[in-house]
Amino acid sequence: MMRIVLWLTVASVGVGLWAQPQKADKHLRRAEELMQMEDYANALAEYESALQYNPFSAEAYANGAYCAWRVRQNKKAVEYFQKAEQMQVNFSPRLLIAYADALQRIGQPGKARPLVERLLAQTRPTDPAYERLRVTLQHLKNAEKYLASPISIQIKNLGGSINSPYPDYAPVISADESVLLFTSRRPGSTGGKLAGDGLAYEDVYISEKAPDGSWSAPRNLGAPVNTAVHDACIALSADGQTLFLFNSENGGDIFQSRLKGSRWLAPKNLGSPINSKHWEPSVCLSADERTLFFVSDRPGGLGGRDIYMCRRLPNGKWSSPINLGPPVNTPYDEDGPFFHPDGKTLFFSSNGPASMGGFDIFRTELRPDSSWAPPVNLGYPINTPG
Repeated sequence: MMRIVLWLTVASVGVGLWAQPQKADKHLRRAEELMQMEDYANALAEYESALQYNPFSAEAYANGAYCAWRVRQNKKAVEYFQKAEQMQVNFSPRLLIAYADALQRIGQPGKARPLVERLLAQTRPTDPAYERLRVTLQHLKNAEKYLASPISIQIKNLGGSINSPYPDYAPVISADESVLLFTSRRPGSTGGKLAGDGLAYEDVYISEKAPDGSWSAPRNLGAPVNTAVHDACIALSADGQTLFLFNSENGGDIFQSRLKGSRWLAPKNLGSPINSKHWEPSVCLSADERTLFFVSDRPGGLGGRDIYMCRRLPNGKWSSPINLGPPVNTPYDEDGPFFHPDGKTLFFSSNGPASMGGFDIFRTELRPDSSWAPPVNLGYPINTPG
């Protein structure tokens, strides 16, 4: 009897071990299907399930790392890439780029650089990817430089009185720093519905600073500024009386709302020559309200999104837009202009060659001859490898 019992026990263990790879393969197949659908969050969960049944699956580590990178879990992505690397996985160019980017985003550009250098060496100069890789390599070198020499500055999170567990972004503030408006995707949006990504539609919120320096609980601006779809603030005039908003109609246009007493009026399209059938996502009005800076990807620029400038004419209308040109604009993307009330300092974002990764904040000054000084990267920790 004892021998029979032992035999049954060994047999049951053998069956269990045989079933483990089958279960892992099932999760791997499902993960691959989800990746093809670009559902990276659920694909990552399937790869992690596969690893529970087969902790030596190089496929699960390599593709799971890519999925983790796509959903911005960069530390996990690096951990999984390193596991796959130990298993001597031959990374595809797509995986190498993801690996390098994840390393850069967690502040390890020095470890990312050899990966990009390897890929650059394998890419022909005539390949469209070559220039992108060359700029990425420059970003990594810039990041190493700025991380090694951080500037002395204190950055403070505004905390739970303003921020929420949901995306909160695009803050604009009045010149006296007493009124803050920002865009949020927290529950309770004006339309009460969810967008395709499962979050509430964008709405604009407002908060006022109390005498003790604290901020009031944000309140939704409501109609007519906010609607049932996406509504985002992008700028506020120095006097706090004009709010600029982005709306996705007509390819992406800039709107403005005026403050009448304590009520914001229905936003109006700025129209031509500022808006076009192309994308205009950002704007800034000078303190004297005589100059307007805006961003557009319209044809005729240096490439990507460029910063343009209009002057107010005697009849109150805006002049034809002037592209700021180099050295402000590059063949890459410039965005988010803010013209300081001093009338000469322009802050903006760029993902061009002088960045340390993605968009960085730069500063330039208007010279007496109306040219712009070479932009200066504000450095780390204002800018990061992210």
